[in-house]
Amino acid sequence: MQNLTSDLVAKPKRSKGRPKKNFDPSKTYSWFDESEYQRALRDYKRWEDAFAECKNLTGSEFETLEDYENELRLRHPSLEKLDIEQLYILEGNQRETFAAAFTDLKSVNKPTVNKETYTVKIPSKNALQYSQYLAIVQAFTELRKDNSKINIMMLPQLTNNNIVFDIRSGQLRVNAYKFTEDYR
Repeated sequence: MQNLTSDLVAKPKRSKGRPKKNFDPSKTYSWFDESEYQRALRDYKRWEDAFAECKNLTGSEFETLEDYENELRLRHPSLEKLDIEQLYILEGNQRETFAAAFTDLKSVNKPTVNKETYTVKIPSKNALQYSQYLAIVQAFTELRKDNSKINIMMLPQLTNNNIVFDIRSGQLRVNAYKFTEDYR
C-alpha cells in the first residue's frame, strides 16, 4: 500500500474560464464610429451655414452676443458710462437685429469634428457585458426578420438605454458609449 501511494502524484488543477493568454485587463478595444462622425460633419456644416448668415447680418466674427458687446465696449472705452443700446445707435445698428442673429446661431448645435472624439474605446472589463448586449441586439434583429409585429421600442427602457433604437437606420444597436471607460 505504501508503495502505491508513493507513486501517486497530484496533477495540477486545470483553471476554468477564459485562457489567461487571451485575457488582458489592460487592453482596450477601440473602433471609429463612422456614422456618428458623418452626422457630426453634417451638423457642423449646418452650423457653419448659420455662422456665415450671422456674420453677414452682424459684420463680425463673434459667436455670441456677449462677446460682440464686450468688443463694442472695447472699441469705445471713453463712452463706458453709456448704455449698450446707445453704443449700438452710435454704430448705426439695431440691437434687436443682432440679438436675433446670435439667437439663431445659438439654436444650431456646434459639434466637435475631432476624430478622436468619435473613436469608441471599451476597456476589457466592460467587453463581456458589451458582447452580451450585442447578442441581445442580434437575437431581436433575427426575431424581427420573421415577425415584424414584435415591439422593440420597450427594449431601450428595459436595458437602461444600453441598447438604443437608431432612427436613421431603423435598427437596434448597442449604445457603445455607455461602456467606455470615461462614461459617468
